[in-house]
Amino acid sequence: MTNYKSGRRYEYKAIEVLEEAGYKCCRTAGSHGIYDVIAVGANVRLIQIKSFEKGNDWKHDYGKAKEKIEEMKELPGVSYEIWIYQKHKGWIKQEVIK
Repeated sequence: MTNYKSGRRYEYKAIEVLEEAGYKCCRTAGSHGIYDVIAVGANVRLIQIKSFEKGNDWKHDYGKAKEKIEEMKELPGVSYEIWIYQKHKGWIKQEVIK
C-alpha cells in the first residue's frame, strides 16, 4: 500500500470520529498543505493526520508539522490540531497546537 493510500485511510477514520461528534468534515485531498481534514461545527478544526506502524516513528514528522502550524496566523474560533494514529492501536495522540 502506498503512503498516500495509507494516509487517506486514517484521514477517513478521523472524519468518522468527528462526524459522530456532530461535525461536518472534508478532506483536503492531494493538497500537500498543512491540514488533511477540516471539521466545522461549533468551531472550525484544522487537523493534520499522522500515522505510523510502531515505536516512535511519528515523533520527527510530528515535530515538523507542529512547527508549521505554530508559524501560522491564529484565527478566532479555529483550532489547529495534530492527530497521531498508530496501526493496531488507534488514536494515540490528539493535540490542539493553538
